[in-house]
Amino acid sequence: KFFPHKRAASEQPPPMPLGPSFMPPPPGVVPPGVPPPPFMIPPPIPGKDAKRIRFNDEESDENELFAKLLYKKLRSISSKKRLEILHVSIMEMVRQAQEEDERERATTGMDPAVGPAMG
Repeated sequence: KFFPHKRAASEQPPPMPLGPSFMPPPPGVVPPGVPPPPFMIPPPIPGKDAKRIRFNDEESDENELFAKLLYKKLRSISSKKRLEILHVSIMEMVRQAQEEDERERATTGMDPAVGPAMG
């Protein structure tokens, strides 16, 4: 062989995938014709000027305020297809969080929101 340092084509390692690999969502989660949503988008890291909203009303909770803010933001998006993708993505993230929460409660025997069980 003239080039002993070169390997035959059959000995070459498989090419690296061009894009990131991910598990597709379970059947029925994504409507037909809609591309799969990104699975987990890390939450933005708040800057130093980020302020935590204080709740004056004891009846109002953080989730309700977040839902109202999200509702206002979603109304600013005019593309129905983009909204549909967002809805599916958000619900998928909530489902994953619920499953993780259930697993934590099952393995530790406690509610992570409350802390160690007294008894």
